[in-house]
Amino acid sequence: MKKIYIIALVVALAAGFATYYFADIIEDRTSIKDAPTSDVVVAVVDIPANSVITEDMVVIKKYTTVSVTPGAATTLEDVVGKAPKYPIIAGEQISLSKIMVVGSSESTGSLSFQLEEGMYAYTVTVSTETGVSGYICEDDYIDVIVTKAKPVLEENQQEIRQVSEVLFSNIKVLKLSSYSANLTAKASGTIINEYTDITLRLTLEQCLELTDAQANGGNLRMALKSIITGREKAGEPIEGKNAGDNAQNIENNEQGQLVA
Repeated sequence: MKKIYIIALVVALAAGFATYYFADIIEDRTSIKDAPTSDVVVAVVDIPANSVITEDMVVIKKYTTVSVTPGAATTLEDVVGKAPKYPIIAGEQISLSKIMVVGSSESTGSLSFQLEEGMYAYTVTVSTETGVSGYICEDDYIDVIVTKAKPVLEENQQEIRQVSEVLFSNIKVLKLSSYSANLTAKASGTIINEYTDITLRLTLEQCLELTDAQANGGNLRMALKSIITGREKAGEPIEGKNAGDNAQNIENNEQGQLVA
């Protein structure tokens, strides 16, 4: 009788193993052959943060749809020319939430990634009087006024007078205060409402002209203008989050919520 039990046990184990093995094969074949698949952009090399993604860094692969990371990029156009906010490792599916558009004010990388090609960041020092009493916010537009001594001919006599003129119009404000102050404000979830420096978006020619004006004794003053006028004159779309953000920033400034 014992032999019969042993034989039955062996047969049962063998049958169980065969059933499991057969089911495993069916599952594998089903997942590979029959399950729906999706295209996913995958990194083929390690991609450092704040670096521009090129075509040779990525490839499109097919994954079973259930194994695709939510929000993953599906075309090369989704990622090429953009930059990762965080390091991406080889073999990783690239999530759209991890990349940013180069040259966009919404870029969260270094300031250079917020600059369009051919544009520069230029910082000037301001006071309460010359900086519009703290009402300037990021993404605002200003006119830069310079006052300097100029010879003026009047009644056949030449006099030296202080003359003011608009040096630049519709200049976008990139940042307020220093880098460390911005890091502190970001970490604490607050805004900057006190500053002595503002960083502007300028062309190289404007950078040189502004440097010359300061070197030759010119006194600078910022004039804040309507966000609609500024964006329109600068050739940028009026719609978007910036106008709403500016209004909220001004309200927060007036309430004195923080900062740096």
